[in-house]
Amino acid sequence: MEWFSGDTRVPNSVLAVAGGVAGIVALRAAARVADELGVFHAQDSKPRGLRVVITGGSRGIGYALATRFAEMGDHVCIVGRDAAALERAVASSKDELSAVKADVTDAEDVTHMMVQCKIALGGEIDVVVHNAGAGQRENVDLPETPVADISTVVRTNTLGTLLVAREAINTMRAQENGGHLFLMDGAGATGMATPTFASYGFTKAGTPQLLSSLRRECKGTGVVIHGLSPGMVMTSLLLKSPTRGGLWMFNVLADMPSTVADWMVPRIRGASALPVRRGSEAKAATYRKFLTPTTAVLRFLGVPLGLSTNRLVDVDTGVVKAPEVGTPATVTVRAAGAAAASRKEE
Repeated sequence: MEWFSGDTRVPNSVLAVAGGVAGIVALRAAARVADELGVFHAQDSKPRGLRVVITGGSRGIGYALATRFAEMGDHVCIVGRDAAALERAVASSKDELSAVKADVTDAEDVTHMMVQCKIALGGEIDVVVHNAGAGQRENVDLPETPVADISTVVRTNTLGTLLVAREAINTMRAQENGGHLFLMDGAGATGMATPTFASYGFTKAGTPQLLSSLRRECKGTGVVIHGLSPGMVMTSLLLKSPTRGGLWMFNVLADMPSTVADWMVPRIRGASALPVRRGSEAKAATYRKFLTPTTAVLRFLGVPLGLSTNRLVDVDTGVVKAPEVGTPATVTVRAAGAAAASRKEE
C-alpha cells in the first residue's frame, strides 16, 4: 500500500522510516529533559561514613556542602586560607567538621593540605570537592578591571584547580579503592559570554576541557573525575554591586547555598557509591548540573504567577531574605553601567 498526496506517492517504507526517526528524536529529547531534571541521577542518603575534603569550605556553597555531608554521617575536612573563617565555620556547624588552612595557589600548601586532611579523616580520602574560587572585587569591563583582580582570579581558579586536582589524583590513586574528584564549574563553562566579569568566565571555560583530559589520564588509576555545576548561588561572589535587573534575575534563577547542597550532596554520594572497575573510570564519571535549560524555562514560566517576586532578595532595598554563611545580609543596588562609567571618569 502507498500513501497519496495529490500527485505524490509516498511508499509506506518511507513513512515507516520517517516515523522511526521522529520517534528516536522524541525519545532523545525526553531523555535529555529527564536528565536535566535529575530524574535518573543516582542518589544516596544512607549513612556511609565517607571521608570528604572540600576546598573553599568555610562559607557559601562549600560550607553548605560540608554541613550536608556531615548531617548524613560523613567525615568532612574543610579547607580555606582564612583561619578565622574556618574557625567560625567549624563552630557554627551542628555536626563535627575538621579544618585545614591552605592557599590553593601555593603548591607546597596544597601538598601539606592533602596530608593534613588524610590525617584528620583517618588515613584515606574518598571524595575531594574542589570548590575554592575567586571573582573580581567589582564587576566591570576588562579594560577597567584592576590587574590585581585579574591575577587573583586566574591564579585561584586556574592554577588552584590544577594544583588541587594534581594532588588529589596523586593521593587517591595510591589508595587501594581509588577515589572521586569533583570539580566545580561556573559562569562561562559553556562558552557563554560573561560581560563585566570576563576574567572569571575565562577561567571557568576551561573546566569542561580539564574534565575530559583528566578522565583520559586517570584511566586505570581508580580515580573518577566528575563535574559539578551549582548554577547561580546567593553568595558574595554573585552579589557584587548588582543592578536592580540583576537582582530580578537572581530571584528567578538563583538559590541559597543550602538549597543547592540539598540537591547536590545525595548525587555526589550516589556517584561515589557506584562500583568502579579500573580501566572504566570514565564510564563512571558524572557531570551534575543544578540549573539547566529545562529548569530555567520552568522558572521563567512561574514569573507571571509572581513565584519569583522578591523570592530571595528585595530588588528595591537589596535586603537578602534569610541570608546564610557566605551570603551578605544586604547588597548595594547600583544603576546599570554606573561602575564602568565612574571608572572611566577617573
